[in-house]
Amino acid sequence: MEKKEQAELRPPKVSYSLVHELADDGVPVAVACRVLKVSTSRYYDWLGRPESPRQLRNKDLRKMTEVITNSPARQLWITARARRIDAGAG
Repeated sequence: MEKKEQAELRPPKVSYSLVHELADDGVPVAVACRVLKVSTSRYYDWLGRPESPRQLRNKDLRKMTEVITNSPARQLWITARARRIDAGAG
């Protein structure tokens, strides 16, 4: 598969996210866009768009997952479960 075909298989949203990450790491946007074969103007259009309802919901779900995972009750459950496993109670 040629490089041009590979670049076309990558969804633009993914490419724009990569450009954004590279820009955060100090890579100039124009360079990142050229390497990823995306339009600089389209990247800036994408950057200015509000988040979609799905993106907002996913962000909320990630936050809830972090809260649940790091909750004291969860940590207590993990500790109790580990003790039962160590004691052979499974």
